[in-house]
Amino acid sequence: MGLVTEESFEYKLPGYVTDPDWSEEEKRQYGLDECEKHADIEAIELHDRCFVCGKPLWVPYVFWRGSDGNTEGEAKVISMHEGCARSLGKKITRDADKILSMNLF
Repeated sequence: MGLVTEESFEYKLPGYVTDPDWSEEEKRQYGLDECEKHADIEAIELHDRCFVCGKPLWVPYVFWRGSDGNTEGEAKVISMHEGCARSLGKKITRDADKILSMNLF
């Protein structure tokens, strides 16, 4: 999904406020001309420990969001150090390759 960086904490207007496809009249009609500035980070669930190793995180770090595995549409997040994300990615790929090599499908 992405990275959490120092820039994630900066306050800025939502992208649609400065979108040239929206006329000033449309912005007023939908209240977009009165939008407050928000930081990207306010829209995500933060974790202060790495999903893989459990140690405290520092910025920047890797952030992923996906299903909670129990219900459709519900999302959970994982946050990881860059090295932990790289290691997990390699292990997931290795496991998937093992399954594919079994020719089960």
